[in-house]
Amino acid sequence: MTSSSVPQLFLPSDSPYATTGTIERGFWSPMNWMTRFSSSLPAGYYYSLVGQKFWTVGSSPNCKIVCTDDQISSQHALLIATANREIYFCDLQSINGSFVNQRPISCPVLLHHGDRLKMGPLELEFQYSGELPVARLPAAQKTVLLVQVRANQDEIWRTLLKTCGVSIHEDSYTDRTHSEAIETLLERLERKPDLIVADLEALKPNPYEFCRWCRGQHPSLKIILTCGNRADIFSSERRWVKQQGAIDLLPGFSQESFFSLSLTDAIARFECVLQALDLPASQVSSLEPMLRSLMYQLNAAADPLP
Repeated sequence: MTSSSVPQLFLPSDSPYATTGTIERGFWSPMNWMTRFSSSLPAGYYYSLVGQKFWTVGSSPNCKIVCTDDQISSQHALLIATANREIYFCDLQSINGSFVNQRPISCPVLLHHGDRLKMGPLELEFQYSGELPVARLPAAQKTVLLVQVRANQDEIWRTLLKTCGVSIHEDSYTDRTHSEAIETLLERLERKPDLIVADLEALKPNPYEFCRWCRGQHPSLKIILTCGNRADIFSSERRWVKQQGAIDLLPGFSQESFFSLSLTDAIARFECVLQALDLPASQVSSLEPMLRSLMYQLNAAADPLP
């Protein structure tokens, strides 16, 4: 992806869904944009993935991309745009599933140029076009050091943060379950992360001692603790954590939260992280479809500790 690239979907002209009605559903033909696009473009229709945070695909007329077919669920799949112009594709528990490059997907997938998406008989190609201008990223991107011991919790936090344009610190450390390794990493980093989101079990032997160490050595570094194997946290525990120097102690994302129709509790957890990063929490509501899909897909199977 180049600095001027724009994400879009391509529907080939030989597709049974490539009709004149396609334009009415938001697609467009290069013939109408010949001053901005090369005449050598493949024949078909294009759908620009800019200007919104997500696009639902399904047979319901309320979807952004509508395809009326018996094999396509009313809300079949979702495309999500991150603040740094990445596009994720996820299934919304559809009956017949969603596929990327002929592989079924069970959690959000980061799309790359040329990826082929399939939902029932509908096949689209994900592309990047370098012809249209886009806004530049803010110079100071927020960075989070994410330390989770459970793969499902790590994936949910990672996807939500990246969707909001937050960078995940990818620096490796040898032991994910010991606070001394995290302390060593922080000491050698030239630029400290803006926030640490760490599971209690990743900060052995004493997560609260780690919080006190951070408060003494790096007073500007914010910490949010999580407990991925619990759905509820006692208020007394949260008060104790705050006394030790952390912002809060948050429960894990679970199936129990998924069955709440509004996902209020799960969304509030992520709002806490955005507030700690001084980012607007107003964008969280637009993440609800993806959060619902993430929690359902990633908690469907047991996730034992490594």
